[in-house]
Amino acid sequence: MKIFLLLLLLPLTLFSTTLHETRIKEILRQKFQTTYPQMHIRSIEVKAVSTLPKRLHDYRVTTLNITRDNLRRAKGSVMVTFAKGDKIRKTYYKYHIYATIPLYKAATDIQKGRTVTTDLADYSEIPFTTLYHKPMADADFGLYAAKRHIKAGDILSFEKVTRTTDIRRNEKVTAIIRDGALQLQFGAKAMQSGNIGDIIRIKKDYKKSFKARIISNTTVEVIE
Repeated sequence: MKIFLLLLLLPLTLFSTTLHETRIKEILRQKFQTTYPQMHIRSIEVKAVSTLPKRLHDYRVTTLNITRDNLRRAKGSVMVTFAKGDKIRKTYYKYHIYATIPLYKAATDIQKGRTVTTDLADYSEIPFTTLYHKPMADADFGLYAAKRHIKAGDILSFEKVTRTTDIRRNEKVTAIIRDGALQLQFGAKAMQSGNIGDIIRIKKDYKKSFKARIISNTTVEVIE
């Protein structure tokens, strides 16, 4: 009789295990796709590290904890939390993600301070194994400059670049003052760095400084 009951429960256990693994794969896919939107995931394998708690088929997967370090790797382990009412069970799963990731490499040496544009980059798609730094994407080009010298062939990642500013401190700018339909312009010097929409201080010669809003990479509008 016990053997018969065991045989009846076995398909249910296998079915619930498959459902749990499917849910774990879904969560892993979401987390990696959020971290790397451009990633192409082909498949994911998961396997419990240790013996699963008894009657786990009565529980549902609630959370999956994955470290930032593991999000940089195709293989690792995660802690999965199962719940049934107020009862909680936790166990570890190993995972292996089979994916490729599009990225850009420097087509030539890029000097420190130079804005990184698409003509300085070569497109490449590589197997995802270990990626220590998030790579630049299409929308990032023109917005970042080399933080240090970048060698040809290096992966273009955010660790190597810094956000450029539309106007830099001590740059000459054209300042506009508007009064109804009247508009006046004069040359000034930026006392602070900033991007379009930011408010910075500017100074005309050695006279009083003004507050101004950046409206382009050469022009500001005096607001005070």
